[in-house]
Formats: sequence, C-alpha cells, structure tokens
Amino acid sequence: MPLFILGISQMSREEKASLLAQLNSMTSMNILNEGVQKALHSAKKFTLVKIARMFENLGAGDFARSLEKIDRVTEWNTNVLAAKIRGEMEKLKLLNDTKLWQDIRLKMIDIGGVDASASEEQIAEAVINRVAALYKLDTRTYPNIVAKENAVFEACINDLIEQLQKKLNRMTMEEQDKFRKLLEDEIRSLSKANREAIKEATGLQELSSQALLNFFKTTSGVAFAQMLVGATGFGAFMFLTTTLKAISLLLGVSLPFGVYTVATSVLAFLLSGPFLLLVIALSGGAILYKTNEDLKHQLAKILIVTGRAKLMGC
Repeated sequence: MPLFILGISQMSREEKASLLAQLNSMTSMNILNEGVQKALHSAKKFTLVKIARMFENLGAGDFARSLEKIDRVTEWNTNVLAAKIRGEMEKLKLLNDTKLWQDIRLKMIDIGGVDASASEEQIAEAVINRVAALYKLDTRTYPNIVAKENAVFEACINDLIEQLQKKLNRMTMEEQDKFRKLLEDEIRSLSKANREAIKEATGLQELSSQALLNFFKTTSGVAFAQMLVGATGFGAFMFLTTTLKAISLLLGVSLPFGVYTVATSVLAFLLSGPFLLLVIALSGGAILYKTNEDLKHQLAKILIVTGRAKLMGC
C-alpha cells in the first residue's frame, strides 16, 4: 500500500476536513477568479496612487487624501481561495469521518483518472503516476510502488525547495532583514523537542535565523528531499515548515490556525489555505493560468506531501 494514502487514512476528522476543503476549493474557476481579482486590485492601486500624486504635486492635498480614503474603502477581496476554503470547512466540519474519507476517495479517483471500482492501492498508484508524469519520471524503472512513491515525493520537495531558494535569492536587503526577524519568531515558538529535531536533521549546533537561512540556501533540493524520506524526516519537515511560515508572513499570507483544529503545527500549515496560496505565489502566478488537468497535478502533489507528513508524525 502506498505510504501517503496510509497517512491520509490516519488523519483525524478535522485534518481530513482541512485536506478535502483544499481539494474542493482548488478549481480552475476559483484559481482564475483569484488571478483576476489580484490583477484588478493591482491596477486600481496603481491608478489611484498615480492620480493622488498628481494632485499632491498640484497642491491639492485634500483631494489626494480623499482618493486615499476611496482606496481604503474599495478594497477588493483578493483572497478568493482562502474564502472558499473557509466556506468549505464550515460545511465539511458537519460530516463524520466515514463520509469525509469517502469524499476524499472520490477526489482521488477523479485526480487519478481511474474507475470508481478501482481498489485503494490502484487509486493511490494513479495519483502517484500523475505526479511522476509531471516530473517526467519513468515509472518502469522502480522495483515497487513504494520506491516509485519515494521518487515522486522527493521530486515534489525538490521542486518546492528550488522555488523557495529562488525567492530567497531575489529578496532585497530590507526583505532579508524582515525575513530573518520573522524566522527568529518562528524558531522561538518551537518546543525544545522540535528545535532538537531540526538540529539533528540539519547538523546545526545552534538554531538562529542566519544559520537556518545559510543552510537553506546552500542545501540542494535533492539532498533536502532525501532527508525527508530518511531517518531525520520529522526534523527536516519541521525545518521546512518553519521556513515556509516565515516566507508566508513576509508575503502577507496569514495563518488562521483557529479555523483548523488539527494536531500539530507542521500538518496544520500543510493543510491550511495559506500553504496553498504560498505555492501559488512561489510559482510566480503561473498556476493561475493552468487548465483543470494541470491543476490535478497540483492536487496530487498536495495529497502525497500531506499524507507523508502525517505518516512521519508531523
């Protein structure tokens, strides 16, 4: 049996509801709506700022301040996906564990493109094969389904690490300073056991924002992915999500953990709307123009990563 599906089956009712809320919300229409509203929001901000500056330069400060007030009261909802996920959570929290699992299974059938009569192992393998195709992995070269799943999981993590490293390398000095402060806050919020797990996974003697940043910038995505499937997988996952949370806050994506009553901070983050929005942000917005089939690749990745995180005890 593939490991990620074992992890999903072991999720609590609240965790399953959070996962299903993401799967239900990430449709091409919602993604497109998110992109359109963000584009309109940016255009509105640009236009009003330009006009306000023009009147300021002409000595009409009162009118410029009126435009700023208009800007504040006409804020559009650019967090379409976050709102959709919250709405889904409100509906799904009424379902029992059995019904949630049945609905997740139906989603996996759709994502994997298999018949409804397929076994759980066949459904899971179809999800794995979809991601393998995305990363152009030859599924015939793996001796068994677990080896194939490990390769796919590593490819998912490698991809995420590379996107994060690109983001970090593009930061201005001001952004780097802010990121280090946010990362320090996240480190201080960790329990002693979790800090020790990160030290063991990274080999660092001290946990400072600069030390973690240096480690992240100099460790290849492939090496990090191998850490996650190895004996120090929990600590590596803890390190990854600690960094992701700081990046999310830097990008202005909040983490409404009060909405998601899940077991731990790692899985809570991976099952949250902000993680999904962060993936979109790191893609440079490219995901906003994907077709339904392309989006299924992303949903398959979410299933595999969250399932494996649960199995590691995150």
